[in-house]
Amino acid sequence: MIELLPSADFEPLRREIREHVRKPGVSVIIATADRPELLEVALRSIANQNVDPSLVEVIVVANGKDDSDESIFRDFRESCPDSLQASYIRNLEAGASRARNVGLRAATRRYVTFLDDDDYLEPDCLSEMLNAGTKDSIVITEMIDLKSDGTREASSSLNLRIKGLPREGVQVSDVPWVLGFNAAKLIPWQLVQGLSFKEDLNSGEDVAFFAEFLKLNHLEVVPVRTKKEAAYVRVLTKSSISRREQSFQFNVAERLAVIRRLQQLEDEGAQPRAIDSIRKAQIGFILRYLDQLHLPNEIDAVLDAVSAAAVRNFPWGSVPRPEPRCLVFSYCFPPFNDPSGNVVAKRILEKRSMVDVVSNDMSKIRNRDSGLFYTVRRWIDDHFLLDEPVSFSDWESISSWGVEASRCANGKSTTYEEMYSRALWPQSHVAAALYKIDHPDIFWTAEFSDPLALGVDGLPRLGPLSENNVTTVFENLTGPVEGKTLFELIEEVTLKLADAVVFTNSNQREVMLDRYNSTFKSQVIAKSTIEGQPIPPKEMYELGNNAAKTSPVRLNIGFFGSFYANRGIQGVLRAVEGLDAEMQSKLSLHLFTNSEVDLDQFDLGRTELRTYQPVPYADFLATANTMDILLVQDTEDLGAFTKNPFLPSKLSDYRGASARIWGICAKNSPLSSEVVDYRSNINCQREMVDALHEMIDDHTLG
Repeated sequence: MIELLPSADFEPLRREIREHVRKPGVSVIIATADRPELLEVALRSIANQNVDPSLVEVIVVANGKDDSDESIFRDFRESCPDSLQASYIRNLEAGASRARNVGLRAATRRYVTFLDDDDYLEPDCLSEMLNAGTKDSIVITEMIDLKSDGTREASSSLNLRIKGLPREGVQVSDVPWVLGFNAAKLIPWQLVQGLSFKEDLNSGEDVAFFAEFLKLNHLEVVPVRTKKEAAYVRVLTKSSISRREQSFQFNVAERLAVIRRLQQLEDEGAQPRAIDSIRKAQIGFILRYLDQLHLPNEIDAVLDAVSAAAVRNFPWGSVPRPEPRCLVFSYCFPPFNDPSGNVVAKRILEKRSMVDVVSNDMSKIRNRDSGLFYTVRRWIDDHFLLDEPVSFSDWESISSWGVEASRCANGKSTTYEEMYSRALWPQSHVAAALYKIDHPDIFWTAEFSDPLALGVDGLPRLGPLSENNVTTVFENLTGPVEGKTLFELIEEVTLKLADAVVFTNSNQREVMLDRYNSTFKSQVIAKSTIEGQPIPPKEMYELGNNAAKTSPVRLNIGFFGSFYANRGIQGVLRAVEGLDAEMQSKLSLHLFTNSEVDLDQFDLGRTELRTYQPVPYADFLATANTMDILLVQDTEDLGAFTKNPFLPSKLSDYRGASARIWGICAKNSPLSSEVVDYRSNINCQREMVDALHEMIDDHTLG
């Protein structure tokens, strides 16, 4: 009886068949560019190999316009046995990565190895590597340096490390340095199948290519151990990387391009410890370049570039930066993904001055999202991360965190000139108020994302007070606290003590201050400003990964957020229902939400509708940047509010994207006074239909 395997179980068998279909032996790939004299030496070394010629395939991929290397290849071909397979390919698109990719696609053998056109192989190199080769391991042989004066150096630091590898082999993840160069390795074809060198990298493409192997578990590297002449000979020239003149382009820009790719691989499952080791080697180039800089503007250019690339685990403590003069209390702060914490990080980026940050470990209720953290890290000297129980409305927990955070900041000898805190999380303002009481000369800027004492329904937030030392201290400032909620007390203390108060819109300020007497209200207004949330730097839209499957021909409309009773996308979907079939066929809706949406109630016809789970902040920015239209919508039901105090937080992020913005606005809301590309009344489906027609027409004409 024949038993059929599940389709997934066939894959190992398919790989085994493909492996045996390939010819035995090794494909030697040589990328060359107008250096016929050097190429001749490399090819001669292959002709002189002590190996069965039928086991060798030579693939020369030539960049450049000079065809003299082709005559060198023909001479080589004529001097070799017919059983040695050889190909010459003229690469019309210049670039070493491109040439190697062409070579990989042309390779027909079970193993591949790379030979630079200015290097050569000792006579037993290929035979000894093939003898050691297995389908599940990388073979590495010794690498001897040939100096410009003709002397051979077998004790370079790299070769000593190769010699030190255990004879029986070792996990690649334990020796990731072996992945930092093309040379001296024999690689099973099945490992490189489907991989390619990144053609947008000007250098370090080999590092990025071989780092792909760190996504594999239990891959070993096995050294050649022989007394024969089996080394790879590296010819050192003035253009060798080890001798290349330092420059911003090579040491910083090109290294950061490689680091970005390494971090993508880490996100794709490559082993983080090994990736970090390779990343540190790339960072070393940046640090060495920094060491020889003296002008502040040149140093800033390097640090800004590192920040924009969100380099993970960069040793910021070892680079020259000013002392912090600003203290930031932000209960929730990156790397934990939270809208309020993200705004604090963007404020720091916007200000471009050094700070110390005190925040809390939010891992129990917030996902980690490190992209923004590694970007803002350039401006953070010390980040004090407290590990206190997380609560939004428990006074004992809130006041306890405030005490610990203030004590933590007091433990550093720095004399701060400024302090900043932001709520919705009330702990931030509690800590700042306690620190302000101890340090009355510090200038405190307090920001409110939304009304604190009132909830989204316009009713008082529930949160009873209890007696403790913080209650007593605050009561001395405000008078009796009986009948007050903790949110009312914190809001009042903050408004009273802060030297500057920031509101996100004028409606919010009016709603919050209407609760107080006219004298207090006037005092707060006098020291307050209206500031929209900061727009992320352009570079941040290039950090993450696009999570949407956008249509190349349809109008792509993106919605990011939750559906609430007073804020949803149902009106837009009803408007899409009102379009004719032709118009619907030109639309693609992309909904990123963790809310349950009953889409079956909508007849969207020929509209393409895609739903996704929410994505990390950096990926959100990257995805938003791929849309044609970004949809931002007002709160529909104001509850007990007399006017709408809410400005959607996504608006500032949308402003930095390349997409146009469609605002669906309530009458007299903060959003209704903002500049957007398209505008519809939240209660008028006809206006939404008209806006969709206008967008589709603009997209068609564009």
